[in-house]
Amino acid sequence: GRAYPPKHAGIPLQPGEATLNRVRLKDVAEAAGVSLQTVSLVLNNKPGISEETRLRVRGEIARLGYVPSASAQA
Repeated sequence: GRAYPPKHAGIPLQPGEATLNRVRLKDVAEAAGVSLQTVSLVLNNKPGISEETRLRVRGEIARLGYVPSASAQA
């Protein structure tokens, strides 16, 4: 298993912002053994990703508690 929390945990996201242990897209990709683009495609329900990979990525999203940031969805 991976060491957790991630190395970036405890670092404020923005100056003056409260410290958050935020799971990043990169963390999901590394845990699932796929690229950042693959995680993005799964999150946006885009074609071209096998069902096996989708299930693995979704499993890691749930396990790690990944929540897309509001600013990244704009």
